[in-house]
Amino acid sequence: MRSGKVYWSRDSRAINQKPECTNHIVERNPTHPLLAVPHEGAWLVAGSYFGGPKMPVWVHNLRDTDRAEITVKGTTTPVTWREVEGDERDRMWAVMLATWPNYAKYEERTDRLIPVFRLARA
Repeated sequence: MRSGKVYWSRDSRAINQKPECTNHIVERNPTHPLLAVPHEGAWLVAGSYFGGPKMPVWVHNLRDTDRAEITVKGTTTPVTWREVEGDERDRMWAVMLATWPNYAKYEERTDRLIPVFRLARA
């Protein structure tokens, strides 16, 4: 989705990954519409895959690069990212649940820990 338009939520955002930076899985369209939760000057995204058993492809690609972009209201911004873990992940997951309660359903559907990433302006 290259236009940055996201259809399922007013607060949704799109994360863009540069294909030349991905080593794990090469995709034709490396732009993925995701719910990105604004939090403390950054954005939180989760690799929920709607509670599916497999990790979303974009998670593998993000983990394999140090560069990504986020498109918000048509403006693309380079970001740095990090995967949050432990107690910090629990706190950020609570923020995400407050924004999109369906994440709780996704969590119930899967045995894997849904990864949470913090994206900040580069």
